[in-house]
Amino acid sequence: MKYICSICICTYQMGDTIERCINSLLENTIDNVEILIVDDGSTDNTSSICENISKKINRVNYIKLKRDQKRKLGETRNISVNSAKSEVVLLHVDADDIWLKGLQDIINYYIYMRYKLKIKKYLIGNHLAITTKEIFWKSGGYSNLYRGEDRDLMYKLALNKDVFFIDHSIIYKRLKRAKHRTMIKSFKDLWSQSKYDVLYSEDFNRILFSSLFFSPRNKTYSFTVRLLRFFFIPICSLMYLKKRKKIIISWKEFMKYRSQNRGNAIELIDKYKLDLSIEKKRDFEYEKNLLKYPFEVKIRPKGFSISL
Repeated sequence: MKYICSICICTYQMGDTIERCINSLLENTIDNVEILIVDDGSTDNTSSICENISKKINRVNYIKLKRDQKRKLGETRNISVNSAKSEVVLLHVDADDIWLKGLQDIINYYIYMRYKLKIKKYLIGNHLAITTKEIFWKSGGYSNLYRGEDRDLMYKLALNKDVFFIDHSIIYKRLKRAKHRTMIKSFKDLWSQSKYDVLYSEDFNRILFSSLFFSPRNKTYSFTVRLLRFFFIPICSLMYLKKRKKIIISWKEFMKYRSQNRGNAIELIDKYKLDLSIEKKRDFEYEKNLLKYPFEVKIRPKGFSISL
């Protein structure tokens, strides 16, 4: 079967949630959408669950990798994109999320925008991203990082003027996991994120002082996150300060680009300077539906959690 889109999931030790995640994707997408799972060497029951589903359902494809400590999440995600059978790939799908009605509408919108209107952009939405392999690899794909790989790619895309930011309804729910699993993962994620902040931040002093003062301007951080940052950022500063990297794009430049290239589904089409011949191909009957769920925006997301 020729797939119109491949949904890429990278997973590790997610046997408690992966089946519900896959089932939600199956329920809310059509048969010619591939669901590709790349397992980064799980030793729990993730393997047996994914293998059983892939044997029963042709459009679910499962790849198991050998665990490699040198391969971080970014490189695993690159493998998923490279292995996808469709040119269009939907990324940032976490194995502990379930997806709701509206996901197929987002896929259809991107295909309309990319192939009918010839708009070549990487599209970032609320907890998802969709693009073509051509655009993805043009910016070099993900860097081999455990956390910060998506932000790193986003900065490269903005620098190349290859990304749009779409506002839409939230169409996913985070699944509850056992507290010890959540705690271990959150601890590891926050440590890796703190390391990224120290290595790649434009204003190191701002990062350091914001952690010492519990990041007062960032309303998205919980008390636990603020407390851990209080310890993690100074420790990472001592460990990685001399290894700091050159920034990809300044925060000011990025936010300016983002504000100019953000909007709802119709606004993004209007922002792109279409050739007259392409303008004539617009389907205005279809575009009327872009004012309805899931494209309606009841609450506009407030920035990023990385603002300090």
